[in-house]
Amino acid sequence: MPELLQTIELDPDRVAGWGRLAEDANPLHTDPEFAAATPFGVPIVHGHLLAAIALDALQDAGVQGLRGASVRFLGPVRVGATVELRWDAPAGVLGIAERDGAPLVEVRVRPEPEPRLEVGRAVVDDYAVAARDRNSIHMSDDAARESGFDGAIAHGMLTLGWAAARLMERAGASEVRALRARFAAPVPVGDTIRLLVDGGDARRAQARVLREDGAEVLTVEAETGRGEPVDVPELPEDAEVVADLVLRIAEHDAIRFARVLGAGGVLTSAERARDAGYPAVPTAPTLAFAAPVLGFLADDPANAGSAAPEPVSDSQTWTRTDRPVVHAGQEFAFARPILVDERLRARTAIISRDERSSSSGRTLSFTRIRTVFTADDGERIAMSDMNLVVIGDRADPTPREELP
Repeated sequence: MPELLQTIELDPDRVAGWGRLAEDANPLHTDPEFAAATPFGVPIVHGHLLAAIALDALQDAGVQGLRGASVRFLGPVRVGATVELRWDAPAGVLGIAERDGAPLVEVRVRPEPEPRLEVGRAVVDDYAVAARDRNSIHMSDDAARESGFDGAIAHGMLTLGWAAARLMERAGASEVRALRARFAAPVPVGDTIRLLVDGGDARRAQARVLREDGAEVLTVEAETGRGEPVDVPELPEDAEVVADLVLRIAEHDAIRFARVLGAGGVLTSAERARDAGYPAVPTAPTLAFAAPVLGFLADDPANAGSAAPEPVSDSQTWTRTDRPVVHAGQEFAFARPILVDERLRARTAIISRDERSSSSGRTLSFTRIRTVFTADDGERIAMSDMNLVVIGDRADPTPREELP
């Protein structure tokens, strides 16, 4: 059943005003005497006005895919008529009709091409450099096979970062206020991934990332735009703090990171950031995951005695393993974007540990790690919450609980 978006009265003043704006003085739209001598018999509404009304209604409703549309005029709309705009989402068609009448105008939204990314060796290597994450399962086929994969796999945060950048583009937003992701399967290096948006509007979106063979690798939910700030939680009082560091993200590191994900706009240009009202370049949301490695200030007195972060060895230490560590899930929350060159404090703690068995009988050890970022004045800016998993040897073949 089509959804009623708007009811609009196309009165003579509105039609005449459009004619002046469009410099269209055709009397067919404004002169009853002239129109009476035509096959229409009465003044009719400009086709361009009807198309503009339809596109405005679709945009106000947050309908995606407005980069292209085709318009069919099935019958004249008389001046003075009250029309209904009804949206048939499955068909991608908006109809304009008088009450209880057949559509007089149909606007068919052209679907946007599905965003795709070929995750080749160069893409993975570029991300490894930008994030300083050279986990062996991403860099070497042999190392990945030793860990049970068919070959090298892409970083989960590369997949999530690319998907988040595409969702930001669709929403027309430069900020992500919250981001939640669940990793379902790895992406082999050399495969192609595509993004399917399952729903949402200009402020919220739900999407899935699929491999070329149709396997789902990631589900993601995002809240975008400059709305009410998200509450960034504190670390639990009883959490095991494993790092307490002072950071500063350099502009060139932030821009390189964003470009590797295919992001643009304010994330890659200081001039555009200033024009958009930011005091400095905002960082890509998933950079919060790599921030301790990219921004560690070795010479800052607050870091005296602290070892420089190492993403691979730190993850293994936190998860108590010498095996490769992969992502099971990731969550971000932002009161505001992290900006380049601002001084941050990043406190990281272990929130929980859990062990389960997969349906194949392998032991799955989960460790949830949270990093909370604060400014010099104590303001909580952002949170990065990751669920790390270590896949062990085959255990009891009877699974106790399935992989979530």
